[in-house]
Amino acid sequence: MGVREALSALLTDEAELDLLRRDPDGLGARHGLTAEDLAMLTSVASTGYDVMYRAVRGKFARLVGVCLPGTVAELREQHTARWHEFLDGTVRPAQPVRRALLGEGEQLVAWLAVHGPAALADYAAYELERARLAHEGQALEAVHPAEDPAWQGLVAVSPAARVLRFGHDVTAGTAPSRLPRRAVTVLMLRRQGDRPVVVHRIGGKTANLLALCDGSRTAAQVVVAAGGDPRSTGATLARLQAAHVLRAAPVSQAVPTGRT
Repeated sequence: MGVREALSALLTDEAELDLLRRDPDGLGARHGLTAEDLAMLTSVASTGYDVMYRAVRGKFARLVGVCLPGTVAELREQHTARWHEFLDGTVRPAQPVRRALLGEGEQLVAWLAVHGPAALADYAAYELERARLAHEGQALEAVHPAEDPAWQGLVAVSPAARVLRFGHDVTAGTAPSRLPRRAVTVLMLRRQGDRPVVVHRIGGKTANLLALCDGSRTAAQVVVAAGGDPRSTGATLARLQAAHVLRAAPVSQAVPTGRT
């Protein structure tokens, strides 16, 4: 704790600013400030902090909007009071540069999970996962993996893909607050080009098959574990590999597990 943390709190949390006005010594004790530090902070005019607070609040709102555009648009238009409640009650912690957008989005997703509405909370989580996949370097590196023509090794879902389940149908195309309450599983895939992340709605059989591809089985073991028609399952695995949804470690990295 110190003067830098105290200043950050004053510029991101209105409650801290109110404490400075009402009880400067209380603020100093909370942040472990020296008398000189506290004198410096109290010497700034209250209106100066107000202006800086509004500027930081506005920047925070813009960053959240970049990360979760559909969610924020819905909040602004249909749930204005909740949007301002979120902004007024959320402290914006300092974020590393690489986390600048995702960190802000995570705060809104966590807040909506508690305060709702439930459909919008699901949509926000969906948008956040798309943003993560679009910005993660590991996902981009996996877009064009090395070829594995022998399709040997332990099979796993690629870092360029995500398999996610939601309680509301985030693919319905309706307003986020009015998504149908219908469970849906989606496959997100990172690609290059104008649409870096594409989303496919998948059925239960495909989702279950992908769950078996957890890096502990070879393709042959996945086919056996899946049951059903082995020829059909093998064909599905081949299609998923061709689409870069799945990848197999080189034979030298594959460790026999004895699992079937």
